[in-house]
Amino acid sequence: MRRGYDLWKLMRDDARVSYYGRSVSLTCFDEGTTPSLAAMCRLQGAASFVYLLKRKEDCVIRQVEAEGLGTDRFATLTGDAACLSRCDEVLERGALPGDLSVELVDETTPGDLLAALDRMTSACGVLLLKGSVLRGIDKPAVCLVASDRERRPVAVAASVAINHPAGAQGEDAWWGMLATREDRRGQGISRLLGAMTMREMNRRHGFRRFIAAVREGNTASEQLCYGLGMQPSDYATITAIDPTKMAGGRVTV
Repeated sequence: MRRGYDLWKLMRDDARVSYYGRSVSLTCFDEGTTPSLAAMCRLQGAASFVYLLKRKEDCVIRQVEAEGLGTDRFATLTGDAACLSRCDEVLERGALPGDLSVELVDETTPGDLLAALDRMTSACGVLLLKGSVLRGIDKPAVCLVASDRERRPVAVAASVAINHPAGAQGEDAWWGMLATREDRRGQGISRLLGAMTMREMNRRHGFRRFIAAVREGNTASEQLCYGLGMQPSDYATITAIDPTKMAGGRVTV
């Protein structure tokens, strides 16, 4: 993540680039761009084609693997104005448990809360984004944390302006990083917090289009996304992975 952040500071004005607080990636696949993605991958450990047409997957995966890199794949779900309407319906019909309060992560959020949040999300197999991104310092972003009466994080969701505003898909915001503490699952908290996050991203920053990357077979995440009005798209996210840096061969998006 540190390498990705440094690379983004060098490339932030490049309209081809996507970044939401983990690694710098290429927004779209174009012929001849695989070597550039491979270079980004070797510098950071991983890098993605965020919007790759599914019909090109096999060809691009072969190109990436020919560079000596591994690959990971996610389905790209999308949401638009209808998704925001669905979020409104969810929030009108439901409410968080009464012992929870929600706060926005920003410049004033104390480090000990983020440290506690990191411990909670790590236990859920979810990695936090770069702190300055979560706080909305580097990019338009919303990160909402639900905490109990002892101010222990129970759930989190986030949305970030992932693409260069002048580049392809510049009107899209990434949405995700949903995690709920194990003892509070089954209460609909992620669904409500996810809806709040999209709504707040629209209210604060004007975004009306959202994307989420979901590993195929992750039925719980798929159903949560569909319940908030997100839909399958013609795209997949293909991530190149440097096996010398990430031996597990999988990443979190």
